[in-house]
Amino acid sequence: MTAFLKAFCHPICPGARDHPFTSSLFGLFHLHFGFAAVILTLVSSVVFGLFYLRNRNLAGVTLFHFIAGGCAFWFGLL
Repeated sequence: MTAFLKAFCHPICPGARDHPFTSSLFGLFHLHFGFAAVILTLVSSVVFGLFYLRNRNLAGVTLFHFIAGGCAFWFGLL
């Protein structure tokens, strides 16, 4: 997906960073939970992205997302 977004957005805004754009999309994908969920997932996706950039491992980010999402539901944040 990131490769597609890079290829799609490169002619429009060359040199732009991918992380804020994909974080915004990730937040918007959670719009059906409400506006507060969009903000929460936007912030968490920045953390997920930094976690990925540090480890370069999607399995870790997927596990982190699963645990964080479970906690968010458990505590009623989503």
